[in-house]
Amino acid sequence: MQKKRAQAFPSFKFLHRLAGMTDDTHSSNASIDSLVAKAFAHVQKIFAGNGVKKESVTLASQSVTLHTVHAATYLELKPVMEERTTPGKSVVGQMVGGREEATKFSNQVMAQLATNPATKAQMAALLLERPDKGFGLKQTALPIPFVKQEYTWHEPCHTCNGSSRMTCPKCMGRRTETCIKCTGRGLMKCPMCRATGLLQGNKCPRCHAQRYVPCDGCKRSGFMNCRTCTATGVIKCTTCNGIGFKTNIMTLSAQAIPYFEYDPKTMPKNAADAIEMSAPALAAQSQIKIKGRIADDKEGALGACYEVSFPCGEMAFRIGSHDVKAQLFGYDAQLTGLPNLLDKMVGESVRTLEEAVAGAGSVADTIQKATRYKIIGQAFLLSQKTSVKKVTAKLLQLYDVGLSPALAEKISTLAYAATSQITRKPRFIGFGMGVGVFTLFMAAYYLLPVRSTLGSFMPHNFIDIVLEIIPIVAGGFFITHMVRRAGAKSVQTALGHLVKDEMKGKLMARAQSLSILAYVASAGVCIVMLELSIVKGDSAPYWYQSLKSVIGI
Repeated sequence: MQKKRAQAFPSFKFLHRLAGMTDDTHSSNASIDSLVAKAFAHVQKIFAGNGVKKESVTLASQSVTLHTVHAATYLELKPVMEERTTPGKSVVGQMVGGREEATKFSNQVMAQLATNPATKAQMAALLLERPDKGFGLKQTALPIPFVKQEYTWHEPCHTCNGSSRMTCPKCMGRRTETCIKCTGRGLMKCPMCRATGLLQGNKCPRCHAQRYVPCDGCKRSGFMNCRTCTATGVIKCTTCNGIGFKTNIMTLSAQAIPYFEYDPKTMPKNAADAIEMSAPALAAQSQIKIKGRIADDKEGALGACYEVSFPCGEMAFRIGSHDVKAQLFGYDAQLTGLPNLLDKMVGESVRTLEEAVAGAGSVADTIQKATRYKIIGQAFLLSQKTSVKKVTAKLLQLYDVGLSPALAEKISTLAYAATSQITRKPRFIGFGMGVGVFTLFMAAYYLLPVRSTLGSFMPHNFIDIVLEIIPIVAGGFFITHMVRRAGAKSVQTALGHLVKDEMKGKLMARAQSLSILAYVASAGVCIVMLELSIVKGDSAPYWYQSLKSVIGI
């Protein structure tokens, strides 16, 4: 009975293994469903409000499955030899008979590395401990920190032939050098009459009016004992530091050149293309899951082998009246191959906006109509805060599928141009008002005893330039604010429907080039008022007087 019962029921181990497989299958299916839902929600977010409603974006079908493939990154070791020489006899590393023997031992070390199990494990760890696990690395030299060997051999110094002495470079072994007192002429200027030939109106008794006398440094020979070698003709060898030998040290290190191997036929084409283009980034960003191990145990194999898993498959969507397909790849649910459907959906509004900016029709009314599309509205709001280039980059980030870079740039450019056009007149009015108000304040600052009183408290005359810098900066900021505030009403009228009521008041126009002009005008007002204060009788600041003297005014 026990035997029959044992045959009738599977073993506990088998049941456990089966349960594990079932759990993995359920987990895998749940993961795929989650990724499909994520990709679908992303497509809904992109297209809803851009010509279709959210409920008009549906998932028609999907065939996303989990794929498992194998790959490997193999390493080719290359020796790196560096040689240096030091004077004298020293021992670093292993003593050898010469360069040939050092090279021989280096080659033996490199050959042993490929067969050493410990080295194989270290090589695999070198890859697997990287953020990308070494997956997809190609022709990138990797330093091998644990491979280093030094070899030493001694040789007689070639400069002194082992004698430790070398010919004096100053006198070239002649033991003498040109006399520094007479520069080799044998005569020197008479020290008694200082080479005038006269002493108190009479002939000099030493040189007899010849002005020169025999050199007392070289006794008229023109030469003196060499000071470098102290008249010996030789000095301590500078190459070997007077020891007669030199030490040659050869340092062996290594670098690894990785080679990535995989079979693109074992995976879908879009997955193979993604791995070919950016395999290390996919691994580092966990777009694919990798299980790595030491490279297969075959002769000379160094590196790591991988079991790679990733979701991949086709998704079909119905967006309004359009049926489109895309390819899902990776655990971040990235979609590729989706046609630029947004270009079609918003294209007509973009063309109308382009015509309005060119002068055909009301720009304000066209903005109101065009910004019914979410992408165009976002571009207009962003254009009030940053540049065209950054707006384009942000749109391509938000709409990473369905939008072409060309249209993203066109929308950003038109948003910038359209808001500039509707705010042009208010911005110039704000600029004039800002300059006028700032001029009144500066008239009080310079013509009343405000500037001069503050200047009297300055600890140094030249420091009082800050009393001009501060008003100029404050004036530029104030005039710029007035420009933006004056254009705000036009922006709020055109774009107010895109934000909540409590946020409308925060919509401001961009000052654009008027911001630079604001600081120029601020500086001009301050200089004019400073001149008027001088005419009135106030003393000119020290820095201003110095500047005028430098430029010749």
